[in-house]
Amino acid sequence: MRSPEAPPPAWRWLGRCVVAATIERRRREEVHQDLLDLWRHRREAGRHDLRRAWLRDLAGLVVSACRRPDATYSTFGGPSRWRGGQGGHGMWQDVRYALRLMRRRPATTIATVLTLAVGIGASVAIFTALDRLLLRPLPYPDPARLVSVEHVGIAFGTSRIASRSFADLPVVQAAGGWASGGANLEDGEGAVRVAVGVVDRGFFETLNVPPAAGEWPPAGDAVTRTAMLSHDLWRARFGADPAVIGRSITLNSQVYTVAGVMPPGFTFPGRTEVWIPPSVDYQATGAAFAPSIIARLSPDVSFDQAAQAIAADSAARARTRGQATDPDPTTITPLADALTGPVRPTLLLLAGSVALLLLVVCASVANLLLARVSSRDQEYALRRALGGTRWRIARQVLIESLLLSFGGAALGAVAAGWALDSLRLLAPAVLGDLGFGAVDPRLIGIAVLVSVGAAVVFGAAPGLAAAGSRAEQVARLGRSETGSPVWRHLRAGLIVGQMAMALVLLTASAATLGALLERARVDLGFGRTSAVAMTVTLPLARFEDPMNTVDFFERARDRLAAAPGIVRVGATGYLPGSHETGVGMAFSVPGRPEQAGDERFYASYLSATPDYFRIMGIPVVAGREFRVEDRRGAQEVAILSETAARGLFPGGGSPIGHQIQISRPGGKASQPIEVVGVVADVRLHGAEPGLSDRTLRQVYVSLLQNPPFGSLSFVAETGGTPAAAIATVREAMREVDAAIPVYDAHTIASVADGYLAPARLAASLVSGFALVTLIVSALGLYGVMAQVVARRTREIGIRLALGAPRATVERQVVTRGLALVALGLAAGLAGAGATLGVTSRLLVVPGTGTTAVLTGVAALVLAVTLVANWIPARRAARIDAMGLLRGDG
Repeated sequence: MRSPEAPPPAWRWLGRCVVAATIERRRREEVHQDLLDLWRHRREAGRHDLRRAWLRDLAGLVVSACRRPDATYSTFGGPSRWRGGQGGHGMWQDVRYALRLMRRRPATTIATVLTLAVGIGASVAIFTALDRLLLRPLPYPDPARLVSVEHVGIAFGTSRIASRSFADLPVVQAAGGWASGGANLEDGEGAVRVAVGVVDRGFFETLNVPPAAGEWPPAGDAVTRTAMLSHDLWRARFGADPAVIGRSITLNSQVYTVAGVMPPGFTFPGRTEVWIPPSVDYQATGAAFAPSIIARLSPDVSFDQAAQAIAADSAARARTRGQATDPDPTTITPLADALTGPVRPTLLLLAGSVALLLLVVCASVANLLLARVSSRDQEYALRRALGGTRWRIARQVLIESLLLSFGGAALGAVAAGWALDSLRLLAPAVLGDLGFGAVDPRLIGIAVLVSVGAAVVFGAAPGLAAAGSRAEQVARLGRSETGSPVWRHLRAGLIVGQMAMALVLLTASAATLGALLERARVDLGFGRTSAVAMTVTLPLARFEDPMNTVDFFERARDRLAAAPGIVRVGATGYLPGSHETGVGMAFSVPGRPEQAGDERFYASYLSATPDYFRIMGIPVVAGREFRVEDRRGAQEVAILSETAARGLFPGGGSPIGHQIQISRPGGKASQPIEVVGVVADVRLHGAEPGLSDRTLRQVYVSLLQNPPFGSLSFVAETGGTPAAAIATVREAMREVDAAIPVYDAHTIASVADGYLAPARLAASLVSGFALVTLIVSALGLYGVMAQVVARRTREIGIRLALGAPRATVERQVVTRGLALVALGLAAGLAGAGATLGVTSRLLVVPGTGTTAVLTGVAALVLAVTLVANWIPARRAARIDAMGLLRGDG
């Protein structure tokens, strides 16, 4: 096939563009014709690489233009707009000149770069957590059809949901139950604690994640001891051996057969390492009697359709029971929302705060660059008078802005990694598992784009406008406050916006600090800071006889008491902060009529040993603690919390010496239990104000008479540093029984820290964002007023020389700055009031005094900005008027 006589149209257009960009106007046609002639000569010579040779010729023109300092650069097509430019050589000159300017003005350079770094680092870290925890879909097939089901009325004793036949509804494709817990994994390397998920077959079918090896447990497998391993546990404990399938492992002294290994990354629920069927180990989790339910909706069924069908099913079942409505109807929630519910309020609050911070950062950078450019009006006008083109000057300003922006963006990307690591360490329990590697580069790109965009617009645009000044304006520059009114008003508007957003963020900070203080003031009922705690699980296969549990406690107590630094030892079934509240029991007073239904008196049934209350720092209000004599064979005794005592004995008399009993279904009751003491209410699982009194009803029985089922939590009072005693306690417990591992070892003081972690995280980060915002806004105001004073130096000097009082000059400068602050505060009041309401709802705290909070925050803003105004005002009042008129200043 013969080559064409001339380049194709697209190639000819490309050639014209390159020639127009690299060759001066009078020689363009000549050069373009030479390129066409070369094409024809090569074609006549039989060359077949015409297109490649054409591209080499064009590349040669570009390289030559970059190397020739006298080359004229123009845009593609049309008249030249860069006359006198120097191509790549000129671009490099602009970069070097910009770097020299940055070195000569280090304060502005450092302020711009650090401001950008703070905004980008904080926003990227928070939005990364928000993206990974709230925005990304769950890592399961068709995650939008997965829902969490509440109030099903299930029976976990079998492999399917029973009482409401929920899985049989047409809108449901599959459903399963799960509960989180733990077990002792025993192998040749010793016993370790592993996280266990008690799940039925429907659990795997619902999530529809196939195993990496082996297969799911067989259908109907609710009592056969089979286990699924997580990928991480398979690698860590079994060396990633494929032959583990079909082998036996020991959990809580019971043998299980490994059915399969789940793929990497699959750990639901939580960080589960082993999945076992229900009804094979009731010790794995106390929640196994009331599991959580997940379901997968049928194809082509929307969430709203499924919710309506489930509501109709609940109503129909209520009518079958003769009820007008179902008092506890079945409801569904998207699974992603159900899993992220606890962290959603904190993350949304942080996301809103950091978004405001990023806006303030962009406004501050814009103000800094506007000040940088507007202070060089005289330089730009002189360069125009000496023959410089408007676009040539604008290019140099654009390069300066880009260098500053990319410097801040690079430092911000590094800061984002540090910030994310700090979040992981600061509140791992609050923000969940953030172990997802590096910062998302897409979020860095968005933050950089926003920040660089602000820098380019507010750095290059005024420079372009200033470069258009006529030469005759040079003589007038510097006489007074000149410059474009548009840019002056824009800078003032940016300050007003910064002040408004600072007010909003400070209001949110005040609200979160108020929530933290309110939680910190809550009396937890315990607080011994010199105590440590740890938990063990006693396998039912070895401790089926309750007295074996008592024997184990006494052996462990004696060994721990002999350890150095341990003063006394106690134990209980459920510790505060363990997310367990004990078994709920109905109690009554013998001889009094019992209430029915929800009117029955329910309380948490807990056990404790002698010295437990003293070690925990739980005050004994009346009566006594448990004694060593309160053991099996003696009169059963109980200690009530204050709320439980008021509920069981409402007359106000002392319950000491009276008897209570446990009410059981069918009208049966336990043997009478004598009340021997009353202790303070204990907040078992939170410090939120306004919790129901029902959560504070606690009935303690002697552990030596009624040992707990499954797990045992030890507490030990130390004579030294509690954290240092944990290693001693672990070693002593290993000597008692090496097959029973200790887990969840912590100090009692850390329980209160855990209660306050969500509020402390929100308060610390939002307050940090607010403080940075206020400082950045104050610096921006200072920069504006300092430039005003600098521009009006001659004018102020003349006024002072004519007799104007220095106090008047100072007051006028301060008044001008405070006017901007007042406008900002007025603009931010509405947003601040709304912020108080939103923050109160997100943090679930009672509303604080709106007027007092807004007044205090506004006063803080005024105080800080008054200082920022006073410094340039004082400088203006100290101008040497006579020296200025003589030309000395």
